Amino acid sequence: MKLYKVVITSVKKDNDVEFWESDSDMEDYIFETYFQTGKILEANTDISDTQLEKVCTIMFKDLKSYLEFSQDDVIIFEDKHKKRYNNYYRIAMSINTEDITVTRDLYSLYQH
Repeated sequence: MKLYKVVITSVKKDNDVEFWESDSDMEDYIFETYFQTGKILEANTDISDTQLEKVCTIMFKDLKSYLEFSQDDVIIFEDKHKKRYNNYYRIAMSINTEDITVTRDLYSLYQH
């Protein structure tokens, strides 16, 4: 079995600007559509001590789950607004992905 890890890094120049945050309706949609169905196993966000870098790590059940997420019309609509916001406020963003081969020990961490 393989998990699919997505790491989204956002970097801003100063603290006069806030990082993009989705509203509660979007968070509820993602929770109900992806977390409750087991397609997203875990998501963590870390912000650097300087508050200038934000790293969001999302662990998907598999590549298929990630592709469903990335092609979801609601997510695409949200991403357009996020990109526009980031461009306006000059927040750089990168996305890195990788397959994670699951061992029995690793799988037990993500079982719910």
